[in-house]
Amino acid sequence: MLKLSIITVNLNNAEGLRKTIESVVNQTYTHFEHIIIDGGSTDGSVEVIKGYEKQYVHVQGRLYWKSEPDKGIYDGMNKGIKLAKGEYCLFLNSGDLLYEHRTLSNISRYQLIGDIISFNSEIIRDNYFEKVSYTNYSIEYFVNGTICHQSIFHKTDLFHKYGLYSLEYKIASDYDFLLNLIFTKEVTVQYINEDLSIFPAIDGISTINKSLLQKERSTIKSSILSKKIWSDIENIISEKNKYKIEVEGLKSSNLIKLTLHIINLKSRLVSIFKHNQRLRN
Repeated sequence: MLKLSIITVNLNNAEGLRKTIESVVNQTYTHFEHIIIDGGSTDGSVEVIKGYEKQYVHVQGRLYWKSEPDKGIYDGMNKGIKLAKGEYCLFLNSGDLLYEHRTLSNISRYQLIGDIISFNSEIIRDNYFEKVSYTNYSIEYFVNGTICHQSIFHKTDLFHKYGLYSLEYKIASDYDFLLNLIFTKEVTVQYINEDLSIFPAIDGISTINKSLLQKERSTIKSSILSKKIWSDIENIISEKNKYKIEVEGLKSSNLIKLTLHIINLKSRLVSIFKHNQRLRN
């Protein structure tokens, strides 16, 4: 069985697709396949793909591609998943790059055991690179953030077991899938301290419409846990952060009060999750 299926979704981004293909086909590690799902591009993207087909002769899983209209990026990603033969899937869409030509070789030195494996990445901002490391899978992190799919290996069996990306959401379906997995399913997570990818923030689908993103994320969170539970969690996190700021100004005589307050917050959070567990059962 192949270790990795790299899935690339593209629509009318021929130059970005060319860069992505270059970063994949020049890897020193070859135990993978590359699946390109094009949404019916008219800008020469198909010609770009055809121009690289012969360069995949050294790649064990070769290149597979198709070009046809689809219902959006998540429909394209789902098509790629259905074709995937690798143990893990990596979504590297047009314009996204593997970190360097030894990236997959570096990662192959590790034992891959998680259902979800996260790595380091660089996000290209307007005039700088932002290095991100996804080591935190706590609920506090997912209240305000998420892990970009370019930084994750998903075990392919997860999609067979729990379903594909929902087409209900236009720009947050990957957040929906990941949040569901981590907080409602029995999955294992692993972090590997290696650089995996580089991707531009301005080209990321989740930056196109911030108001829609916020609306979809709110709907997703409420569908997984009740609105009341999410409200309580957000209030607890807000209080905890407030006390983090104030702690340096506290005198030692107030530390006992702070400690008791934090213990109380922790107890409230535990109670919330116990309540949620009863709701699921």
